[in-house]
Amino acid sequence: MLQFVSMDTQKLIAFFLGVLVLFAIGAVFQLTQGVVLPLIIAMLLSFTLHPLVKLFMKIGIPRIIAITIVVLLIIGLFYLVSLFLYSSIKNFIQEYPRYEKKLQLLINDLTGGLLVRLDVSENWLTDLNWSAAIRPQIVTWSSGFMRFMGKVGITIIFLIFLLLENPYFRAKLKKAFPIHTARGVGIMLEHITRQIGRYLMVRLLISIATATITFVILISTGLDFPVIWTTVAFIFNFIPSIGSIFVVIVITLAAVVQFYPDLGTPIIIGILMATLQIGMGNFIEPKIQGDRLNLSPFIILASLLFWGWLWGVVGMLIAVPLMVAIKIICENISFLKPVSVLMGTGLTRRRGRRTKNK
Repeated sequence: MLQFVSMDTQKLIAFFLGVLVLFAIGAVFQLTQGVVLPLIIAMLLSFTLHPLVKLFMKIGIPRIIAITIVVLLIIGLFYLVSLFLYSSIKNFIQEYPRYEKKLQLLINDLTGGLLVRLDVSENWLTDLNWSAAIRPQIVTWSSGFMRFMGKVGITIIFLIFLLLENPYFRAKLKKAFPIHTARGVGIMLEHITRQIGRYLMVRLLISIATATITFVILISTGLDFPVIWTTVAFIFNFIPSIGSIFVVIVITLAAVVQFYPDLGTPIIIGILMATLQIGMGNFIEPKIQGDRLNLSPFIILASLLFWGWLWGVVGMLIAVPLMVAIKIICENISFLKPVSVLMGTGLTRRRGRRTKNK
């Protein structure tokens, strides 16, 4: 009896120690986010881009040149997207008065006689001192953008060194451990790297495909600022379920404001966007990715809250890829496999049917 009590006490102590360690790690990550966040993003990017580097090497390009090409491609794409976004945001600021009138008309129609009963002017939206309200926000966003650009620079530096370091890691293992141990650890790390890289690459390609189709839908329906909304769709596609719902709602609301009082076009846009998100999320991605790497909805929500609290919007965007990477690592380490199972949905796809794991 005393032995059972002792074992239960040890488990309880171990549990609370684990909770304390998690809080301690969270505090350290919060304090060191200026370095840790770019490092984690660089690690995720290295998993994604390493196959591309290997592809260049297979066609005879030296490793250092292959890494240079990949990094320059990333910087070039980032620059082009930033340029298009800057141009779109500038146009949005110039066109804002037109949207302000549409938004005021929409709100007045929705509220009906409520504004009259409350003795509020129907032009209350125009009467607000927007310049005084927006100016501090612009300063805040500008400083935040400069900090973000600084983190991008650090991330690129980390990424270069991680890609350069990759081929020498196996040699270090052989020197650090006995031959059998080094071989086993090397195989395990190779499996982890391959699985994480495949997941991130598939997720990236699906996000690009979703963004491309979104752009075509918005251009064909005449929605203004398609680059902004396409970028939003691409970024939030990395957040399963919640991101898709957010994208559909935001783009549909933007269409309502632009086309009001015509509601036909916004309804068409909403239906097309919902169909796209459902098709990609429920059919295309599971077909390519499989169900093995699916996270439980609770884990997704908890990770979004935790990493969002820790690192803001960027933390929310990398939360799911990071948790999938952790799940893959746990899956490849025997004593951590139960953790991987608990993080999953408990469902597998067999012969086109979803069944519970037994």
